Amino acid sequence: GWKETMEGGTGCISSRKPFFVVGSTTGTETVALGGAIRLQDGKVYIHGGTVQKGNGGNISVNGNLTITGGEIYDGTSGKGYSGGSIYVSKGSCTISGGKIYNGTAERGGNIYMMNKSDKFNMYDGEIYGGTATARQRNVAVYGGNFNMYGGDVYASGELTDEYSDCLYAQNEDAHINIYGGTVNGENGDYTGKYAVYAVYGNVYVKGGTIKGCEHAVAVTSAKDYTGTAQIAGGTLLGNVYVAHEDATATISGGTIDGYEYKAGTLKIQA
Repeated sequence: GWKETMEGGTGCISSRKPFFVVGSTTGTETVALGGAIRLQDGKVYIHGGTVQKGNGGNISVNGNLTITGGEIYDGTSGKGYSGGSIYVSKGSCTISGGKIYNGTAERGGNIYMMNKSDKFNMYDGEIYGGTATARQRNVAVYGGNFNMYGGDVYASGELTDEYSDCLYAQNEDAHINIYGGTVNGENGDYTGKYAVYAVYGNVYVKGGTIKGCEHAVAVTSAKDYTGTAQIAGGTLLGNVYVAHEDATATISGGTIDGYEYKAGTLKIQA
């Protein structure tokens, strides 16, 4: 079954039980988290319609979110918070259709993940147009696993610097795993520098296509943590860039334009 509850100060919908979105949901309250939907230990299924204009992030997830269609857009996270469209504070998300776009936040304009147990599985759909003051525009993973099996993540809108960061991982418990789909850091006539960027985080590429930037995958390290990139397949229309003495990139498969080695360890396996 499902239940809708309306709670002041938490957004448009606050749900502890399964909730189905098939129409439009608009949140206008200025709150810390969950402007349109705040999910607390439950499930939300978005099969169509729109979720938009949620201040403090469109959707705050502490449970399970499934998206098969519709649009989630124009979310703005409050100052000091992250995840303009979806903030995964503890839980899992699955997207197999629909669009997530034009979210604005400090980190992760569209998607922000923070705990090592979090999962975001992308099978289809589109994520694009995110903006973030910390330059982690579309998807920022500070903990957990962002698993991409299909769909498209790409830059969109006016960029003001060289960093596109379609997918961004920071911290040793942050993982980006790409098995399919397309990551495109190009924005019209503008080419960003990094499409997938790991700052003492972890990137694994087994399939899919990464393109549109000078560096398809970049890895660096800091704060005594080691950033890692493993390229075992896929098509990289750009370099693999190793940028720090404690960073490691291993290339064992796939089609790659080349690599740029600044410091750290680069392993090329037959």
